[in-house]
Amino acid sequence: MLHSSEVVEELNVRMLRDTRIPDVCAALGLSDSDVEAYLVGIHSAVPYDDAVAVLLDPPQGNLATAGLVAMARAHSEKLTPGQLEELAVRLVSKPWWTPSLQEMLDCARGQSLLRLSEFESALEATVELGDTKSDSSLVDRFVACLAHRVRGRAWQGLGEFVRARHHLAISCRIAEDHDFSAQLSCNTNLATLTSSAGALDEALELHRDAGLRATARDRGATHSLLTSHLAAAKCAIELKSTDLASEELKEVQRVLDRHEDDAGLDLQRGYAHLYAGEVAVQREDYDTGMQLIQEAQSWFEQMAPPSVVAALDAKVSLAEVAMLFGDHRSTFAIIEHLLEEANRLKGQDARSRLLWMQSCLFLTDQPPHRRAFDKLSAQAHLINNPAVMLKTLGNLFTYALAYLGDEEQTFLHQRIGNLRQFLEHESYDGLYKTYVTERYAHALELRLEGMSRSSSMPGPADGDDNGPQDSPGN
Repeated sequence: MLHSSEVVEELNVRMLRDTRIPDVCAALGLSDSDVEAYLVGIHSAVPYDDAVAVLLDPPQGNLATAGLVAMARAHSEKLTPGQLEELAVRLVSKPWWTPSLQEMLDCARGQSLLRLSEFESALEATVELGDTKSDSSLVDRFVACLAHRVRGRAWQGLGEFVRARHHLAISCRIAEDHDFSAQLSCNTNLATLTSSAGALDEALELHRDAGLRATARDRGATHSLLTSHLAAAKCAIELKSTDLASEELKEVQRVLDRHEDDAGLDLQRGYAHLYAGEVAVQREDYDTGMQLIQEAQSWFEQMAPPSVVAALDAKVSLAEVAMLFGDHRSTFAIIEHLLEEANRLKGQDARSRLLWMQSCLFLTDQPPHRRAFDKLSAQAHLINNPAVMLKTLGNLFTYALAYLGDEEQTFLHQRIGNLRQFLEHESYDGLYKTYVTERYAHALELRLEGMSRSSSMPGPADGDDNGPQDSPGN
């Protein structure tokens, strides 16, 4: 037996709630018993290796079930492209294999490539998928929903936010039109993109869609529900709305308490701890905050298997705390070290966040040396989020206005202008106002202060205590 009687009972309940799963299965010519086998296949209580065993020797001769179980597990498990290739070798030659199952496998491969930050390859994996017509079958529309979701996230990873929004909006519309169980997760992807583009209030409203959350609860979509609450909590933290963030984290804990024995939720447990630490830091309870963040880092490192990218997120949060204490030289050294780790792990989001943090040091009363400025200016193109890149270049532009000449200022301003094509106009205009227009006053203040001292003290580029300094990393 691959599952207990309690699991079977839960699956039977979910069969009644996930109304579109039976419809999709029926469209593939599968019976009610196949639907239950499908649900067994996606349930986290069933080890993946055991599910593969079912594929090779399906119960009661339900061969077609094997394909659905394979696709379900490929999407729910964090499989590598290599593991997916192994599945393909085992399954593609089966007499029951269909084009629809192959397309689902392509979408699963796209998802696995996203986890490896192989965004171009993820686009290639789904390039032939996603087109639907008025007479398209339900299965075709299900595949289109998955494909547009993969492509949207891939374009987001490449910094093409306008294209990303186009595909993620389509995935949301398809999921809503056909009441697919992926509605909440599609909505969360779109909300996360919106947040990344700097529209935090709009993103938070999307994250907190009560109707989608209620549907997810009714259908037992635990992972999607947790992801929604965690993403909303992080968005609230970015808005410095600690009460709202705490409210979201309480909901996370309620869900986790109901599934305390589910090891498949360990990553979400770690992020709940991490975000609780970030909330404590915003409330200036630094000891508690640092303790919680450090515990989250240890948790991620001790998971089976460890989540090195999540652990890196915790380390970046600790670096942000270090910035608050004003030890800018040490913070610069920490960021340089973490950037090396982020590059090694292909942690693009962490790298973007770190490069932005480094740019913030150029707004302090003891900014790093000019060589550090040149290095960061050269690395800014590595930021995979155009909104974060604009913030980073905006910080460097402010520094250039205060300390450098017209050539550097003009070059940075042109780079900022080039980002307009990658962001929605409203997002770009809001960020430009905050990080360019309103920075003139601050930059001119610094320049006037420098001019008043220039007759008796060396300029910033020569080592003035109030100008660029040699950094520990150079």
